[in-house]
Amino acid sequence: MFKSDRDQSFSWRTLQIVIVTAATFVVGCGGASSGPLVKTVPVTGKVFLGQKPLSGAAVLLTPVQGTKGAGGIGVTDAEGRFMASVDQKRPGVEPGTYVVTFTKWAQKDGSPIPAGKTAADVEAIQVIPEAYSNPSIEFPKNVVTIDKAGGDLDLQIPATN
Repeated sequence: MFKSDRDQSFSWRTLQIVIVTAATFVVGCGGASSGPLVKTVPVTGKVFLGQKPLSGAAVLLTPVQGTKGAGGIGVTDAEGRFMASVDQKRPGVEPGTYVVTFTKWAQKDGSPIPAGKTAADVEAIQVIPEAYSNPSIEFPKNVVTIDKAGGDLDLQIPATN
């Protein structure tokens, strides 16, 4: 999915930021299961911001009440494509219903965060509107149901100008 080591390091840096932010929501939503591991199914998709594919964004699937497992996370490539995983060793997510949120940090001028720098170093801003980056906001939000066959999702975030 990644075309260069720089893209991959940026993606993992983005994942680290999202995981820390999302951990509170996943634990608070009753998503973690203390029983045996549930079988995961493949989940891929494409994310659009307005009419354009969104690159370098983290995609977070947070389980709603009643969905087993911990949800999943993925990072979009240059074409906006992502593959969600529970973690590096478990690709896919458990079947169920999820709230999908997005995170993408950039410098204030919209340019990417330079290699070797953190979001805090450059006083980065969240590029995604809060209605799509905060899973606790009621509307609008993307809610998807993943069945036992998995899913290929087309996810839309309205452009704001």
